[in-house]
Amino acid sequence: MPVGICRLCLEDRELQDSHLYPRSLYKALQNEDGGNPNPVLLTTEKFVQKSGHIKDYVLCHDCEQRLNRYGENWVTRHAFNGRDFPLREILRGYPPVEPTQDDRLVPYAGAEISEIDIDSLIFFGISLFWRASAHEWTLLDTKIQLPLDAHEEQLRLCLLGKVPIPDDVCMNIMVCSHDAPCRSFSALGPLGDPAGERKYLIMLAGLNFMLNVESAHFGDYQWSTTHSPHRYIYTSSSFELMNTYLTASAFLKQKGLDAKWRLHLEL
Repeated sequence: MPVGICRLCLEDRELQDSHLYPRSLYKALQNEDGGNPNPVLLTTEKFVQKSGHIKDYVLCHDCEQRLNRYGENWVTRHAFNGRDFPLREILRGYPPVEPTQDDRLVPYAGAEISEIDIDSLIFFGISLFWRASAHEWTLLDTKIQLPLDAHEEQLRLCLLGKVPIPDDVCMNIMVCSHDAPCRSFSALGPLGDPAGERKYLIMLAGLNFMLNVESAHFGDYQWSTTHSPHRYIYTSSSFELMNTYLTASAFLKQKGLDAKWRLHLEL
């Protein structure tokens, strides 16, 4: 293993082969029903079906274990694995916070559901955005990075347990309500004003993490997973629409239009 500066603890350590998309969730990307089981790797430049992990030497062993212990271990046991989706089934056993006839966004009080480790979900989501910002990853020949600017350092300290989630950053977590969730990994951002409010989106294994930075809307915090006392978590039927938008955005970019595209893997 090479020796270098770990991006999380900033110590000179032996670096592990770190993954942007958790290796333990790759099974959800594979098609086991016949034909080529490998995912389609889609960037603004290429489209190919092959086995491909987004990885590089980024974190030391201790920091890898920290991300696993406080987030990834619980999430990978409860996210969509290609066949089962334990987190969605847990939510189906509880009533939503308020009745709604619109299944595009149904709120649940995550802090009040004992089967859900909401802290692990939040930690995992924050770690995804931080990883995507702290290092320039490579998918095929395309460089991948979601720039969080000054907030990158705040989230690094948050992952180390040194500071709470910043007041000017909030995150919402959504769970796909479809029986067959999108088998994809997508990342998009920043969307919004470069000098003001910005949004980032990461979708994977039936989960959608949306990060708002420097939001001016009180409702973003009041109904967020990170800042509301109820730790709201949502089921959503809109994943297919979002997935279609992201895929279309990639091809628009190929035609010379700026779609703020970063990466996409889909079966």
